[in-house]
Amino acid sequence: MHLNVFNDALNLDVSTFCDDILNGVEAWLATVEGTQPYENNNAKSLRRHPAGLAPYIEGLPVIS
Repeated sequence: MHLNVFNDALNLDVSTFCDDILNGVEAWLATVEGTQPYENNNAKSLRRHPAGLAPYIEGLPVIS
């Protein structure tokens, strides 16, 4: 069962919910990728730092 209410609580199927979120993100990305606001903000968003992020964490991969 997914997206139903039982005793005043919304019930979600986790697998279906995750698929819905991923599909929404992919649809959104298709419309904004290549636009100036997206490219500007994406350049400042999360990045993987394989050797850490000195001086905070060194020697371990970090996503920041």
